Amino acid sequence: MKFICRECGRGFGQITGKHLKTHGINTVAEYLAKYPGTETVRARRDSPETLERKRIARTGKQHSDEAKAKIGAKHKGKKRTEQEIDKWRASYKEYLDEHGSPMLGKDRGAAFKAKMSAIAKARPKEMVDAKVAQMLAARRGSKTTPEQRERYSAARIKYMIENPDKLGPTKLFNTRPELEFEKELQDRSVPYRKNVPIGGYLYDFLINDDLIVEIDGPYHYDKNLYGSKTDPESMKLEGLARTQAKDAKKDKRASELGYKMYRIKVGGKLPDDWYQQLLEQKWFYF
Repeated sequence: MKFICRECGRGFGQITGKHLKTHGINTVAEYLAKYPGTETVRARRDSPETLERKRIARTGKQHSDEAKAKIGAKHKGKKRTEQEIDKWRASYKEYLDEHGSPMLGKDRGAAFKAKMSAIAKARPKEMVDAKVAQMLAARRGSKTTPEQRERYSAARIKYMIENPDKLGPTKLFNTRPELEFEKELQDRSVPYRKNVPIGGYLYDFLINDDLIVEIDGPYHYDKNLYGSKTDPESMKLEGLARTQAKDAKKDKRASELGYKMYRIKVGGKLPDDWYQQLLEQKWFYF
C-alpha cells in the first residue's frame, strides 16, 4: 500500500516529515492541517498482550531532566491545529463514555499536590496574566445553559454535604443583611441553621426545623444589576427573570417537602420593616 503525497503526487510506504520538508512543510501535522483527512502512515494496532507488556515496561519509569528539557524544547512554540484538537476531544469523550473519569474518587496524594502547588506558585506573573486573558477571551460572549447552571448548583450542594468540616464561617459568603438578620435571631434565642441544603437547593436560614427564610438582595428584584449600562433592556430582563424563576423553583420545592417559605427583601442592609415583611407573609414564630 502506498500513500500519495498531495504536494508532488509520488507514492510512499509512509509520508515522513523529512520528505515534507522538501516541499517547505515542516511537520506531518502541518501537512495534515493543509490536507485534512489525508493518510500518511499505515495504521498499526498492537494486540492487547503487546499493549500490556508495554505498560508494564513503562510503569515506574521517569524521564531524566535532560530528556524533559529536550522534549520541552522540541514542542515549545507549537500550536495544535483545530483538527488535532477536535480529534483529541472525540477520542477522550469515547474513553470517558467507556471507562468513566480516570481520577473519579481517587486522591493524587499529598506529595503530588505539593508539587503542583509549587509549580503554580513559581509561574511568572506575565504567564498567569496571559492565561487569564486567554480564558476570558474564550468565554466572552458565551452563555451558560440552564442545564449547566443546574449541574453547578447540584455539585456545589453535594460538596457542602460531603465536606462540612471544610465550610467554616469564613468559607461561605455572608452579606451584611444576612449577618444582621442572624443577630436578630441570636438576640431572640431562636434556633437556626445557615446555608442549609434542602431538596437540591441551598437556603439562607432554617428556623425551628420547618421554617425557611431567604434574604433577597437587589439581584432578586432589580434588573439594572444585570449586564452593563450598554446592554439592551431585554438582556437585563432576561437575567432578572432567570433569578426569579429559580426563586420560584426553590419556593415550590420547599413547599413540597413540608417547609414554610418566607422572603425578606433587602438592600444594602436589613431594612427597618423586615419583621413587617414576615408578618405580611403570615409569620407566626416570634
